[in-house]
Amino acid sequence: MFSNSFLRQTATTIVFIDASVSDYQTLQTGVVEGVKSVIISPNQDGIEQISQILQQHPHITTIHILSHGAPGCLYLGNSQLNLTNIHNYTQQLQHWQRQNILLYGCNVAAGDAGEEFIHKLHQITNATISASTTKTGNAALGGNWELEVNIPVTETFHGTSLHLSDIVADTLHSYQGVFAPTLKGNYDTSGVAFGVQVVGNYAYVADYYSGLQIIDISNPTTPTLKGNYDTSGVATGVQVVGNYAYVADQLSGLQIIDISNPTTPILKGNYDTSGAALGVQVVGNYAYVADVYSGLQIIDISNPTTPTLKGNYDTSGWARGVQVVGNYAYVADTHSGLQIIDISNPTNPTLKGNYYTSGNALGVQVVGNYAYVADESSGLQIIDISNPTTHRY
Repeated sequence: MFSNSFLRQTATTIVFIDASVSDYQTLQTGVVEGVKSVIISPNQDGIEQISQILQQHPHITTIHILSHGAPGCLYLGNSQLNLTNIHNYTQQLQHWQRQNILLYGCNVAAGDAGEEFIHKLHQITNATISASTTKTGNAALGGNWELEVNIPVTETFHGTSLHLSDIVADTLHSYQGVFAPTLKGNYDTSGVAFGVQVVGNYAYVADYYSGLQIIDISNPTTPTLKGNYDTSGVATGVQVVGNYAYVADQLSGLQIIDISNPTTPILKGNYDTSGAALGVQVVGNYAYVADVYSGLQIIDISNPTTPTLKGNYDTSGWARGVQVVGNYAYVADTHSGLQIIDISNPTNPTLKGNYYTSGNALGVQVVGNYAYVADESSGLQIIDISNPTTHRY
């Protein structure tokens, strides 16, 4: 549940403070009388929380949002509002149609991504958007309290809206943080951490020569080792589903590890792929393994004690990463770029399309109509996959 001081109908300004920012309680305490505040819960969708409050209080004209930020991105509750998903939130953002919206996340308006994000938010809300191109917060940490960007640039603030320094002036002078993600805790694994998945209170780390490390993160400031399974190969990728961790273990292939007792994980089953397993994703009864020398391996895991090969597509490059969405497996295939493989018939996967990135594609994640590819030479490549049959050579 999010908490808020009850809004009088005469109030026109509201401050939303994300609970993830450091010392958020002090920021809320510093809000002057007559300006209302809401704490955004870290366990819920922050965009939804803000929209619900604004829907109930149409008299609000000015919105201040204090949250962690990055270029073109606000971190709100357990979600993000960013360039990729902003149109998915169009219905909720209709309730943000006010005169002024002020965003205090670090670097939100920075660069091309920040500029495009601010313009899109303005288009949807029709509000004057103010945001920062630099760090926001304590000067000793490189921050300031200026919002350098206003969109539309030709307009000034409507009415008599207050800047943050007017709302929490005394608090800002002593505030010790910045509105950007900061290191919360660390656990130095015994190997080389290559992959990770978080489920509940545990982080499952593929730790190369040290195998699978299970780390208790219930207290994120002091993570502790809960259990370990030293796989026979070198662990580079992991996915957890239910009571099993599926580990891509290079020359030992796919290792299926029972983690129902995280203090004593045990090997449940193994499928030794023909090459070197580097990445894995599990969907339903199948594990999709990116195998360097043999491409995409589709492994039936319906019986985890005896996994069997269901199908294989030998990509033209070296398969390093994989994500499955619907009937397609998206493979980061080093010098062959992004390979899109039709897996609707898992016994006979076929190439549907491909895009040759300029370097070596090492990792991939798909969200909506875009594949985000980590490319060794050219950084992040964003590829439109709305037509998966398109080829680019």
